[in-house]
Amino acid sequence: MATALNGSTDITPPCRVQVQGVVSSRYDNAQSRTTIRPDSWDERIEGIDLVELVGGGTIRLHSSPMQSPPKAGWILLLSGGNAGQGFTWTLYGIAPHQ
Repeated sequence: MATALNGSTDITPPCRVQVQGVVSSRYDNAQSRTTIRPDSWDERIEGIDLVELVGGGTIRLHSSPMQSPPKAGWILLLSGGNAGQGFTWTLYGIAPHQ
């Protein structure tokens, strides 16, 4: 069960979440077990990034070609979508290192 920054386990946009880590990225290369994001913006694709959240749980993010895969510590504003098809999002902030 995923948890939003406000402590709610009901993830309903709009809400903020913080990324603990990336479980899988739309740029994962299964053969080499690496993540390879194209350098050229023209070669980037939309797709699903699966992230683990601070507070527990994982969610699917529907990311546009203009968005880099999220990183640990990023605070995201989920703006639409749902748990099944993936949430649309924008970068809200970056948590300071502890």
